[in-house]
Amino acid sequence: MGDRRRLDLREAAERVLDGFEPKLYRQVMRRVLSLREVPEPASSEQLKNTRQDGHAVRRERSGDYRILYYVTADTVVVLEIGDRKDVYR
Repeated sequence: MGDRRRLDLREAAERVLDGFEPKLYRQVMRRVLSLREVPEPASSEQLKNTRQDGHAVRRERSGDYRILYYVTADTVVVLEIGDRKDVYR
């Protein structure tokens, strides 16, 4: 088991989560919280030519939703959560 990192949910991600039905909220939050233990799982991908605050942005799937985030030495910063067809726009 790795070191558990802090979680920083940016306002855009929190707004989306607040609008979810309870079942979808639990599904996505399980995935988000798992990133604290394993911040770069094999299922995640680094987005090409996308950086935030000097860090490479990664994408993780949760059903039809995508979690866009980056990792620092001690924190997982969740930038945005959105439907797979809309999140990259």
